[in-house]
Amino acid sequence: MNHPLLLTDDEAVALAFRGPHPWTGGIPTVEGTVEALEAAVFRGNRSLYVRGLLNEQGMPSSEINAVVGPLLAATGRVIVYLGDASCRRDSWGIASAIHVVGDQWLFETVSPVGVHQLHFLEQQDHLEYLRAVLKAAVDAGPDHGSDRTQSSMFLCALAEGGETALLACAKKGEVRIGAVRPGGEHPTVEDQVATSVSEACEQLIQAAAGGFVIDDAHSGNLDV
Repeated sequence: MNHPLLLTDDEAVALAFRGPHPWTGGIPTVEGTVEALEAAVFRGNRSLYVRGLLNEQGMPSSEINAVVGPLLAATGRVIVYLGDASCRRDSWGIASAIHVVGDQWLFETVSPVGVHQLHFLEQQDHLEYLRAVLKAAVDAGPDHGSDRTQSSMFLCALAEGGETALLACAKKGEVRIGAVRPGGEHPTVEDQVATSVSEACEQLIQAAAGGFVIDDAHSGNLDV
């Protein structure tokens, strides 16, 4: 498929509902209640059928299977979002995800109104994207001053896929990175350690691919 696949939040929920895996890129317009999810599944299936993305038996088309199947089965990902000082999502103004699908890399952007754009890119393209967004935050992001714990917005990138999950947060003049603690607890911005944009991007991609392991060489510059 040479063109991006576009899906709504409702369509994404309906497709994920068919299998055991959640839609990890984020669903901004659907609440997480049973009632809201069931309604989204109904609307999503109806929309997919009208668009010709479900056949008469209600099964997804080859176009859907070629993209959504791998996405839902992805073994790792880097999720980029705007977060607060606790590194929790604070806005859908910037939302994207890089999904590791075997030896392929699937890029997803999510708009605040719940439209997903999906297409395959080379690993180098994803690395350049991460560098661009982190560098933009470092060069032109809001200046929070010396107090990194105050209520302010940061550009965050969470990499999951192997033994060690990493979280990077960037603001004007600085990018910091740390390991996610056992149980999924995020390191706060204050807990993270300063690094370069290039080093952060390399470590995030490596962690998403399952190849990053905390050892003596990294323990000095990552919070574990």
